[in-house]
Amino acid sequence: MLHDESEPIAIEALRALLRSHGISHTKPQVWPSALAHTDLSKRDDYVFVLEDVDVSLFTAWTRARALLPETAMWPFLLDWNEGDTDLHFGQLSAWRTGCDNVDIAQWIKSEQHALREDYPGEHIMEQLLGEWPEDPIFSYEEYARREKFSFETIGGRYGSKVRLGFAPVREGWLLAPWMGFGGWNDCPDPAHHGAMLRHWETTYAAEVVFWGSDTVECWASSPPTTREAALALAWEQYTYCADIVDQGTETVSLLAAGLLNNPRWFFWWD
Repeated sequence: MLHDESEPIAIEALRALLRSHGISHTKPQVWPSALAHTDLSKRDDYVFVLEDVDVSLFTAWTRARALLPETAMWPFLLDWNEGDTDLHFGQLSAWRTGCDNVDIAQWIKSEQHALREDYPGEHIMEQLLGEWPEDPIFSYEEYARREKFSFETIGGRYGSKVRLGFAPVREGWLLAPWMGFGGWNDCPDPAHHGAMLRHWETTYAAEVVFWGSDTVECWASSPPTTREAALALAWEQYTYCADIVDQGTETVSLLAAGLLNNPRWFFWWD
């Protein structure tokens, strides 16, 4: 069942609404396709998927996001095909309470304690912090994006097509618990995904734009504007997704410099 008083829009009504707001596309699909001819009004185990939108992907998402009060469905861009992943839609009931039980500050503290235990005597936190870079844009361009999301420059993972999806949830932070994303390698489980993304939505007005097979990208309307705030956020992001530092910026300070006044956030799990 839906976890909101509003029922999501029907697929043909969604198609007409999007066209009336300048988002033309090929015929929308229902995933799983086995539900294509099923009454979906009381279900939440499906997603509507649109291909070949005739505007830029971020423009399509922005327009679709503005229509949330009418659609009651969260828009997100995706780069996977039906059946490509182990995702199972409609898991919100199983994970929603878990999101409420996550203590963000304690999670960060526990992860940092574990690092010190794993690397005793190596001053691991100081090494991770590093020094504030003089020119973060040119020092590490990938993590200091100012103009483009990754899906706008390289498309989906391994060149796959990027589509516009609509999930029967009203908030972007609910996507992970709704589809059971995470819990493999160092990728957080669905409850921790939801808790951290909700925290950032509250603190930075950060909303999920893209959810790929191993990548998440957000738009933060109120990104950090000071070095202190950017460093605090960078430690949170390192807790959430260590790979963006361990296999990316190499230091938390360089990640923080890229987050300063930057609304585009990128996460990737190996």
